[in-house]
Parts: sequence; structure tokens; C-alpha cells
Amino acid sequence: MNHRGRCRSRKAGKTFLFGFLIFAVMIAWNGVGASERYGMPSEEEAHRNGDTGTGGTAEQVAWVKSLRTQEDRLFVNGEPFVLKHQTRFENERGARIGLEDIPLGARIEVQYCTGSRLEESGYGPEVKILTRIRLVQPPPGKKPVR
Repeated sequence: MNHRGRCRSRKAGKTFLFGFLIFAVMIAWNGVGASERYGMPSEEEAHRNGDTGTGGTAEQVAWVKSLRTQEDRLFVNGEPFVLKHQTRFENERGARIGLEDIPLGARIEVQYCTGSRLEESGYGPEVKILTRIRLVQPPPGKKPVR
């Protein structure tokens, strides 16, 4: 009699262990595998963070006291911005101009985005990535850039 009860407890223990292993494998399979929509889990997380609106775009207007470039950075009045190849420099009418065409003393509108999304993953969330500078008003006594 004692032998039968012991056999049942072993059988129940093996069934429980087998069920637990199946459950653990199912959970691990869903969490570790690559997503067809976004790729690997780290990419999916980056997309999720980018979609939730961490960061955004902002504009500010300033008088130019100093402009200098250093590698991939543009310093406007000492404030650093990251320069990308998509950065656009415009005159008052919206036509493209060069950075050297913006004179000291001019009033400019700076548009930038912040936040770290997948395509900007090399930069942190606090970095300002420059998207556009528009010359709003040339300095007094200077002709507008054509």
C-alpha cells in the first residue's frame, strides 16, 4: 500500500515539473525572439521609445553674437547643436544659403529636435540636433542675403 502512494506522488511530481518546464519555455520564447515588425528586442524598444514622444522639436529665436563649427557641432552664441547633413540654412524668403552667409548681429530662428530615437542613437536624450536655421532679420545696415 505504501508503495502505491509513493508512485503517485512521483508521477504527480514529474507531471508538475514537465508542465512547469513547458510554461517556462513558452514565456522565454515570447520574450527572447526577434520581432518581425521591428527586428531584435533592443530595436523594438528603441522604436517604442521613439513612438512615445520622448523628446521633440523646439524653436528659439536669437541674435547672433557668435557662430563657430567644430567637427559635427555648431555653436550658436556658445550653445552647442549637432549638425546633420539634413540641416537646412535659409534666408528670410526660405531660399537655401550657406552657413557663412549668416552675418553676426542677425536675428535667426533655430529649429532643433531633442531625444534619442533609433536613427539618432549615437546621441543622448539631452543633445539638440539642429534641423533648420532661418535668417529672420539681417543686422542693421547690412543688405539681406540673396
